Amino acid sequence: MEVTVIEDGVDLAKKIIFGHSFNIGWLLKSLRENDLAYKKLHGNRGVKNVTASNVSAGKGFLSTVLRCTVTFVDTLDIYTTILKIPVMEIFPKGDNEKLKLSFIDCHKSECDFYNKLAPILDIPVPKVYKTVEWILDKQEGCVHMEDLTLRGKCLVFYENINLTQVKCMIRHLAHMHKNVFSADPNIWKGEYLKRSKGLFDALDMFNASVDGFLEKCNHKQDFLPMITKYHKLCRNTDFYLYTFQQAHKDLKMPSVIVHGDMHPGNIMWSLDENGDVQNDLAALVDWHLMHEGSPMSDLAQFLVLCCDGIVRRQAETFAIEYYFKCLVKEFGGDASKVPYTIEQLKKAYNYAYLTRALYIIGVMEYFVPGIEAHITDESIKAAFYESGALRSLHALQDADKLLQGELNDLFVKFSL
Repeated sequence: MEVTVIEDGVDLAKKIIFGHSFNIGWLLKSLRENDLAYKKLHGNRGVKNVTASNVSAGKGFLSTVLRCTVTFVDTLDIYTTILKIPVMEIFPKGDNEKLKLSFIDCHKSECDFYNKLAPILDIPVPKVYKTVEWILDKQEGCVHMEDLTLRGKCLVFYENINLTQVKCMIRHLAHMHKNVFSADPNIWKGEYLKRSKGLFDALDMFNASVDGFLEKCNHKQDFLPMITKYHKLCRNTDFYLYTFQQAHKDLKMPSVIVHGDMHPGNIMWSLDENGDVQNDLAALVDWHLMHEGSPMSDLAQFLVLCCDGIVRRQAETFAIEYYFKCLVKEFGGDASKVPYTIEQLKKAYNYAYLTRALYIIGVMEYFVPGIEAHITDESIKAAFYESGALRSLHALQDADKLLQGELNDLFVKFSL
């Protein structure tokens, strides 16, 4: 039976937000065709207006995230939905075709994840209603998804998590990895190797931001000896590719699907009825760096970027064993089905840790806008920045211990 839609009272050709190509008519068509909740609640209602606010400030640097609010001609109800539009604004001025194409490919990876892999992996992710391919200089890309902001919240980069949240994330990673191993390998194996270099194409950009970080930091003299010692190593692309892409394979460990961008802005924690953050995971978002890689890659990045040095070091005393225990449980208690040992996992974690810890300073500078956008009190802002600096210092100190001890062969091979 055909449903009669009350005439919309808004200009459907009007752009949702200045500077982007998607208009109100496109958004309403996607909602009415693809969003079951919208169809059930408002499918035959005429729309009065659609407004959008940018909710991405400080939570990432590759996309504009718009929270779109729909109002109706015959009711005071509202409906909200999310548009994620990849952007190039953070990149250095000039024609860097390779870098641009690399991040266009990131958008394709995210679209592939939501369209093909999300149902198989069975982990908390937003419902996605429509994806649009990004074509350089021809067509803007987009992911249209549900609004999770009423039941989940991302932390600002410089905020900290607790050990209960660490365990929650480990359980979800084990569940995802078990589902990867149980899935038909023809669906994913060998299909997502292109992004297995991570942010390789942006390393020069991150390395170049170190000086800016040091000028704002109260611990410059603590950082300088390590930065000087590992200057050559951090710029050695062979080192980056080995630790990020190859090391786990040399340990005879099968690859899994990796999220690849486990920073606080991509992790939504559940909210209670008062809007306070809880210890349960609401969703993992932003799968644009999804690829095949080490089973320890996401865990290492999560601990380096989401925990201060105290919580990370505490977590590292149990994280590997707990992950293994969770994976055995996922396989119904049959440890023989787990395709790697605890010893392999510990070694793979150390390799993955180096890749994340040595570049943390360069990454940190790109999350400074999160402080500027969310914090107005200068003393609180300074405390957040100090916390981030100490997080980086502790991460580098532990990387230094590895490179002067257990993994000294890497330092010798790629630095001297």
